[in-house]
Amino acid sequence: MALSTKDIYNVLKEFNEYGATIYYLLENKKMKLDDISDILLKDSIEKINLVFPKLISKITLEDIDEGTTACKSTFTKLSCLDRIIEQDDGKHQHLKEIRDIVNLDKKISKMIKEKTYETALNLHYTEKILKEIEKREAKGYFSRREMLKLYDAALDLLQKENDKKISSNIDNYYISMITS
Repeated sequence: MALSTKDIYNVLKEFNEYGATIYYLLENKKMKLDDISDILLKDSIEKINLVFPKLISKITLEDIDEGTTACKSTFTKLSCLDRIIEQDDGKHQHLKEIRDIVNLDKKISKMIKEKTYETALNLHYTEKILKEIEKREAKGYFSRREMLKLYDAALDLLQKENDKKISSNIDNYYISMITS
C-alpha cells in the first residue's frame, strides 16, 4: 500500500523530533544519508514503521544533547526570528528595523518559547536533510522524486504551523508587556 499524504506528514512530524540530532550525526559520520533516505522513501507506512524505530533507538541521549547544542549555535532564536520576519508579510517589521540597533537576545528569549524554538530548529535541519536526499535522488527513480515532493509539502505545512506558533509567542509577549 502506498504512502498517503497524511502518512508522509505523520512520518515527517515524527522524524522532525530528531531533525537536528540526525543532521549532527550525519555531519559527524555516525549515520549515513542512505540509511535515512531508505527509510523515508519506503513505499508503505508499515515498512517505515518497521525500520524507523530501530534507527531512533540507536540515538543516545548524549547524541541528542551534542546534536542540539551544536545545531543551536548555528540556528539561534535570532535566526528563527529572522525567518518569521521574512515570512509574515510585515507583521513584525518593527523587529527587523530595531534588530541591529537593540540587543534582542534577552527579549527573544522571552518572546519565543523554548519548545517552539526547538521545533523550528529541528525543522531547519530536517529541511537540510531532505535537500541532501533530493540532491542524491535527482537522477533516481521518478517515484522517489515524487515522494520527496510530498515530503517537501509536508515540511512546508509543518513550518507554517510552527511559524504561526512563533508569531503567536511574539504577540503574547507584547500583550503581557502591555498588560503587566
